[in-house]
Amino acid sequence: MKLALTLLLLIPTFAFCQTHKQAKRLTKYLVQEAIISEKETEKVNKDSLIHSLYDVFLDRYHLKRGEQRGLFMYYTYGDTNTQIKKLIDALYRYEVIEESIHRDLVQKLKNSEQESVLASESVRNEIDIFQYLYELAQKEAHIKNGKLAEYLKGLQQIDIIPSEGLDVTSIRTQEALISLIKRKLIIHRDSLPKTVETSYRYAFEALAKLSPDLSITDFAFAIQETTYDDFTYKSAVVSFKCNGVPYVSHNSYDEDYENSDLYDKLDGHFFKIFNKVLTDIGSPDRIVAVGRSVPEKINLILTTKDQYDFLGETGHGMGFFFNRFTYFDPYWYTLETPKYWNPFNLLNQNEVSRYFMVYDSLGLFSHLSHKAKQQHLAKMKEGFLYSYEEILYEAEGICMGFDWEMFDGNQPYKHAIEEFAAITRGEFTPTDIHDDFSFDKPKASIGFKFNKKIYTREVPVMGDWYDYGFLELIYKAIEENQLSGKFYDLPDGGQVSAHIYLTPAQYTYLTENNLLEFYSKED
Repeated sequence: MKLALTLLLLIPTFAFCQTHKQAKRLTKYLVQEAIISEKETEKVNKDSLIHSLYDVFLDRYHLKRGEQRGLFMYYTYGDTNTQIKKLIDALYRYEVIEESIHRDLVQKLKNSEQESVLASESVRNEIDIFQYLYELAQKEAHIKNGKLAEYLKGLQQIDIIPSEGLDVTSIRTQEALISLIKRKLIIHRDSLPKTVETSYRYAFEALAKLSPDLSITDFAFAIQETTYDDFTYKSAVVSFKCNGVPYVSHNSYDEDYENSDLYDKLDGHFFKIFNKVLTDIGSPDRIVAVGRSVPEKINLILTTKDQYDFLGETGHGMGFFFNRFTYFDPYWYTLETPKYWNPFNLLNQNEVSRYFMVYDSLGLFSHLSHKAKQQHLAKMKEGFLYSYEEILYEAEGICMGFDWEMFDGNQPYKHAIEEFAAITRGEFTPTDIHDDFSFDKPKASIGFKFNKKIYTREVPVMGDWYDYGFLELIYKAIEENQLSGKFYDLPDGGQVSAHIYLTPAQYTYLTENNLLEFYSKED
């Protein structure tokens, strides 16, 4: 695998020097081997041999250049590696590709035997081969038309890469570009120690050296069992102190450590805890991962906000290690940062405490004991909050996410009414909840008893989707009984809506002080 990574850094200059005679000989060979048909040779352009052959294979499956094909495999001529190796050798023998490209393709074929899942690292059939050659040509075009140089100039202006001594023609992979970054840490799987504990110590100590503001003392490691929703799993827990302040990092853990890839040996987000440290000490820097996420390495860089904003939270062809990209990425030369969780929005511990106290002063935690509040606050300070309203989202019994698709057809409306009642902090307490829902009936009768009055209505059965009528029934009971609060809708995520129960005074204060975003504001 080390050899594969080395070759990726040395992808050769793309140069095809085939004559019409060479192109004719290759075309004849492809027909003889039944790789293409006689009819398909009509589509082969001798002046653009590689591109036209690539189009021939795409046409078979009604694909276009640049179209994502995901994980689907295309087995045409090359059902075995032996056949594909013959094709690669023929391209070199007929002088269509240079020796360096031939060598690289052979290595990519070997990678496929090791089940490498990235198209950038492997070839499995003729489509992969010609697509790879097509991509090399596109990269050369980006170099010649100045797109790469323009991007590199931008990186120089924000001081991510050196301002002098840069050879643009030497940059043909993102790995080569990452190697130029000034403040970086690249962790290779093969560089990790033999045990999970020493791997985390190695990674944490190496990362701390990125910034003079980071210093680790009192490092400790433990494997702990955690239970969540009745599921028990083990996590790798790292604790340390920085400037006397304790920090705890919970990381994924694979018990089969020795046979794991990098993202199981070392949690791909282990570095996030350092952004809490940098946020707490008021540093202008944050740590982000850049580049394609592959099993062999993690690329981390230290950035300022201006640098981070330049890089942007993009999704341009961004592939995680479990995806297989079989299309040309026009943004191959750009550095990419995670699309979510902007580290510059991370709240420091003082901000978490301050906003927690504000929410508590409004009575939003009145259902919790003093001890429970302190435990909740400690958990909030230990976690990663990127907006102050997340303090409410993470709290138990405050906000509720309701899935409008039924999880269970056994009295679903009874469960829904109980869910909404649970976040009213004891104000709305329905009893004798009735629900005769059945998929076999066109309507369902629902109801409950509240303050000695019975509330009922019929709702249509719409497959496994809730009807809004049950909420209208709850609203009616709240209004008629003149409860102190009511439900407000928060920004939703589609079929899952978010709700909170507030008094008018609480709602007004939260709105006027921009302390909580609502789906729509009331007059």
